[in-house]
Amino acid sequence: MASNRRRPARIPRIPKSRRFDVTRAEYNRVIDLLNERGGILNDYRARLEQIRRDLDIQFKRIAELQVEIDRLKKS
Repeated sequence: MASNRRRPARIPRIPKSRRFDVTRAEYNRVIDLLNERGGILNDYRARLEQIRRDLDIQFKRIAELQVEIDRLKKS
């Protein structure tokens, strides 16, 4: 069974640059936090995809077992 789920786009890193309304250190700290958040979200997405695959396999096996049980009951 083919999955029609779209793969979410990776969160791109934001480059550090000069800003004139905040200090460079403040700006760079915010960018570091945003990039860290993006990395964490990407890790969660990968883990969720693995969980989805594992659950799909488990549900297919449960369905196979149920078919076997139903066949045995009819015999």
